[in-house]
Amino acid sequence: MNNLVKTFHAIGLSTVFTLLFSPAASAHFMVAQHGTLNFVDDSIFLVLSVPVTAFMLEDTDGDGGISMIEFNTQRIPVVKTIRQQIVLSDAETEFTLQGLMLSPELDHHSAKEKLSQIVVLGKYSVPETVGDLYFETNLFGKYPDEKKLEIKASRKSSNLSQELVLTPGNTVELLDAELTGG
Repeated sequence: MNNLVKTFHAIGLSTVFTLLFSPAASAHFMVAQHGTLNFVDDSIFLVLSVPVTAFMLEDTDGDGGISMIEFNTQRIPVVKTIRQQIVLSDAETEFTLQGLMLSPELDHHSAKEKLSQIVVLGKYSVPETVGDLYFETNLFGKYPDEKKLEIKASRKSSNLSQELVLTPGNTVELLDAELTGG
């Protein structure tokens, strides 16, 4: 019965995310190049806005941008890149990003229907007895203002938070032991 409730809860959340974060939405879900890591019990929930230019996407129509159609035809390599390049680990284990959802966002500064960001949502399951945790990514865009990711890690139950700043020269951050419960 408990698993059934969890399944319905997950389906409900998935539906809400799909409705809220569809590309037709007028507002951005997450500020460009920002993110959160929210610690809740033995789970860490990730929301991260990554520039489209961080991915090797082909502009098949040659108009200088990536459309929703072009993104959808190349979604599998994007997912593979995200799973390889957004890493949470300790000294022994690289934790798997579960329930991965992508929300491509339109560039509201362009008259064309082109994507500027991809919001990544997912969850890591981490044992309560984990040691030092490291968050790592090198998904930076090609433009100067896309060379920094700012992430707020927090554990609301303990009122703890930490600011992470990742750049091409600093792709890994150690998470505070108090925050991780270590």
